[in-house]
Amino acid sequence: MSITAEGPVPGPLPGREGQRPRGAGIITYLSLGGLSFAVLQSLVAPALGTIGKDLGVATSDASWVLTAYLLSASVLTPILGRLGDMVGKRKVLIVVLVLLLAGAVIAALAPNLTVLIVGRVLQGAAGAVMPLSIGIVRDELPKERVSVTIGLLSAIFGIGAGVGIVAAGPIVESLSWHWLFWLPAGLVVIALLGAIFGMPESPVRTPGKLDWLGTAIVSVGLVAVLLAISEGQAWGWGDGKTVSLLIGGGVALIGFVVVELRVAEPLIDVRLFRHRGVWTAHIVALAFGFAMFGTFVLVPTILQLPTVLGYGFGKSVSEAGLYLLPTVIAMVISGVIAGALIRKVGPKIPMILGAVSVTVAFVIPALGTGKNGRSCCPESSPA
Repeated sequence: MSITAEGPVPGPLPGREGQRPRGAGIITYLSLGGLSFAVLQSLVAPALGTIGKDLGVATSDASWVLTAYLLSASVLTPILGRLGDMVGKRKVLIVVLVLLLAGAVIAALAPNLTVLIVGRVLQGAAGAVMPLSIGIVRDELPKERVSVTIGLLSAIFGIGAGVGIVAAGPIVESLSWHWLFWLPAGLVVIALLGAIFGMPESPVRTPGKLDWLGTAIVSVGLVAVLLAISEGQAWGWGDGKTVSLLIGGGVALIGFVVVELRVAEPLIDVRLFRHRGVWTAHIVALAFGFAMFGTFVLVPTILQLPTVLGYGFGKSVSEAGLYLLPTVIAMVISGVIAGALIRKVGPKIPMILGAVSVTVAFVIPALGTGKNGRSCCPESSPA
């Protein structure tokens, strides 16, 4: 769902109370869609070495499995969110889930790295599941249930990322890396059928047309910057390719802001960032995003490094995943609690409490040491 000058999407329209019994079904289907996307986002990270070995490529090349997914999601999420506002959130959600399912099947059957990357690009389109889901919740559920439900959906995205890390080891060791895609595909099928047959189409629309110029510019800018960040270590941060991409991407993103300020129907209304509540919320979300992925990607990596390095723990993929179970459990609890608190006291207090808890969770292992001077692993719980 795109940001517009008109403000938040209005709540359910009068006369739609007869559809309230569908609320539980809507939440279930949206949760499954978000869960499958989040699981696919993190599930392959611990298995990159195994995937690379099986496909006969270096681990650095196999990392494109993650990079392609990230690039696709960053580019397609605002575009598909805007289309959802224009033509109907349910319609676009169905398209997104179809792309996610197709991507999962292609990746599961991939005979080589190129086909696997194509599947991951299709999966990245499902980054729009979250904004579309929030829009559907606001359109279809009673006002008093909106904040709790959005909190639950937000928690599920974090939970899915944690589940992916935890489940990757047992899946690869017991089955094969192909099942990292077959199993989430089952969740996508259920979510897709639910969206088709169990979810009403909201009449709430934001008429207009897609800002193609802005779309092209922001796509180039995001791809350039993210590609430089993803490959900077391999290429070298001072390498001409890295520097050129960072500069070119930065210029493109500045150009995007200029264009969006001039067009009548922007892809993203950047004027809203003049409001303190908007830009501060985005900064907080960015910080929490770093914290969450720092937990789900960096911690398992450190745990799996050999002990001879002095800072590794020599754990297996499965053992490393188990260290994140407390994080996943905390996310389940804190997501629901945060939604209830937002309804009663507003978002500021839950946000502060979450920030404090995450900070403490990283400070404790940073200051504490285990055997051979190795620090213990954070079991943070981004709220």
